[in-house]
Amino acid sequence: HRLKTAALFSAAATLGALAAGATEEKIASASKYGMDLGLAFQHADDLRDEEFIELREQALARTHELCNNAIQSAQALGDRSDALISLCHLVIERAIEGADEVPTKDR
Repeated sequence: HRLKTAALFSAAATLGALAAGATEEKIASASKYGMDLGLAFQHADDLRDEEFIELREQALARTHELCNNAIQSAQALGDRSDALISLCHLVIERAIEGADEVPTKDR
């Protein structure tokens, strides 16, 4: 499932860059952005679905890492990357909410 989500996000970002007439370098950045964001989204979704509860901390850390990578790729796209960066922040917020909702041994 993870690769399907990441591939879909990557394809969408790549097609957007192609439609905008982006350079090969920016197309590659858009593709990487989509792949990283898609993987981060899947981790966040797993946290919200309470899947892999025992890996909650690792999934949250990996979501942050992937979103930071996606932000770097978005910044490489230029001045109009604010919306792409906002999506990364939204995914991080979703992951944090999901991690906070998962019951722990103490709760």
